[in-house]
Amino acid sequence: MKVTIAIPTVLRKTLESTLRCISKQSYTEFEVLLIYKGVMRESVKQYEKLMKVNFIEQKDGLLEEAYNLALKLSDSDILLFTDDDACPGRSWVEDHVNLHKKNPEIGVAGGLITGKYWKNYPNAVFEIFKGTPMMEEADPVFRDYTGYLTKTGLSVDRQEHKNSEKTLAVAGVNMSVKRAAYENFQVYTYSLFASYIETQISLNAIRRGYSSARFPGALTYHKKIHSLSVPGKRNEWKLIVEKFAFPYIANRFYKVDLDLLQQLTLKVEGFPHDGLSLALEGIENNYDPLQFRKMLSRRFETESR
Repeated sequence: MKVTIAIPTVLRKTLESTLRCISKQSYTEFEVLLIYKGVMRESVKQYEKLMKVNFIEQKDGLLEEAYNLALKLSDSDILLFTDDDACPGRSWVEDHVNLHKKNPEIGVAGGLITGKYWKNYPNAVFEIFKGTPMMEEADPVFRDYTGYLTKTGLSVDRQEHKNSEKTLAVAGVNMSVKRAAYENFQVYTYSLFASYIETQISLNAIRRGYSSARFPGALTYHKKIHSLSVPGKRNEWKLIVEKFAFPYIANRFYKVDLDLLQQLTLKVEGFPHDGLSLALEGIENNYDPLQFRKMLSRRFETESR
């Protein structure tokens, strides 16, 4: 089985540790796509002596564009993603490969993560409005999903994850995708904090007839340093706005109920309200993703002044 590991990076000092962990995998038939921005270090280049590494310089764009390079360049049966501040365990690749071999219906899989973990801010709104039409599933396919898409276009978790269920809540630090679930797909480049790249990949896989799931294997340690998905307090509000703006892109996969979205927007305040309002504006005006990204940027600049 052909396997590719994609690592988007801005060449943070933690990258060598990530490559060291990957070089010690029990399953060795893989290649690495190192998609980088910045000036390459010799200490990073040294790892091509231990494994097959393709160095791909990213000329422009953000993390979504980096993911799109990986999706475009890979033709492997399994495409894995991890971060440049992670340490996948020795059986990481092997666990993902075995999971896909045994479960042909799974298109996207997420393994176990320790250390740094993200927060799904829309869950707070779910707790307030659960049981109402605003939190109903966007499609019957999500009825047996723990993390699912609502009619209002939010990605929420109906209960705590057990790491052995169908869910949209799969993290890019520990994710694998079958070729049939990712080939000829590109994520929408609409965000600044890379919100829900993985969810877009999962939604695409579900639309193709596959499922998205977590499984109790492929343990990965995620270093506890600030990143796009877990920013410092200064930028956390921007991530909240962006998380609540997701209905704009969710609408590209499953049509959002705009009446319900408008109702929800009127019922919430603060940064969640701002994000939902931006989503409505983007949908109603049919903004393309890069236009929406510029709108987010203007919103963030205004608040920061």
